Amino acid sequence: MAKYKVHNNNGFRVGIRYDDSSNREQVIMPRTFIHMEEDDILYVDAVSQLFRKGVIFTEDQGMLEKMGYLEKNANTVSEKEVAAILKLGVGKMKTELKKLDAKHAIDKVINVAKKDQDLSQAKLKVIGDLYDVEIFDAIDEDII
Repeated sequence: MAKYKVHNNNGFRVGIRYDDSSNREQVIMPRTFIHMEEDDILYVDAVSQLFRKGVIFTEDQGMLEKMGYLEKNANTVSEKEVAAILKLGVGKMKTELKKLDAKHAIDKVINVAKKDQDLSQAKLKVIGDLYDVEIFDAIDEDII
């Protein structure tokens, strides 16, 4: 049976427990991937929201279609992709950031923004307003 790469580009581990007859467990370490068989991917997608929320993902278009997804979930964004979004103009950046609605993706945006010394006040305000966070306070806490 075909195997597909399943990625976890977050800073935390993702555990998968198969409550079927196999009683197997798998862990995807932060910023890595594992190979999973098609049946396992379909099972995980059916019993959890890990793929739906973009916590884990596969880039294989055929597998995405079998799972019922037309395109890659925006919440699968990596820190590198977030950094690229933050370099866009304010309007385009806001449009791209509005696509992110899962906590892990929003946390990634905030963490990358905290590290970026070149972000304008306008961009920081957009992030704060979009995600209802006091981004200026969070940055000051990290500096102190």
